[in-house]
Amino acid sequence: MPMNNYRILTLVNFLAFIAIGINSPLLTLYLQGLGAGYALISLILTSTILVALVSNPAWGWLADRLGRRKPLYIAGLAGAALGYFWLSAASNVATAWPARLLDALSMAGVSTLGLTL
Repeated sequence: MPMNNYRILTLVNFLAFIAIGINSPLLTLYLQGLGAGYALISLILTSTILVALVSNPAWGWLADRLGRRKPLYIAGLAGAALGYFWLSAASNVATAWPARLLDALSMAGVSTLGLTL
């Protein structure tokens, strides 16, 4: 892979994790605004961590089986973008929760595959 591709990959990873860093502190306030209590917010945040924990090895296994890491990485980025857009359009907690799970699933792929490219 030429050096220019490494720079692009580094920039994309940087921007993806900046999005997480900006989103994380504000997520609890956003969920409170949608009507979630502290217990439900804790459940949502815990479930997203568990989804990411379980899906990290699955992304790695899938990449090893298919032998194509770059398309999976792009799919992870697209899924994360879709999850963020879905989360921003959520009108209640019932729609915000699956959006957050999609984001966690996708960002697990981005973090796993970003290390292997």
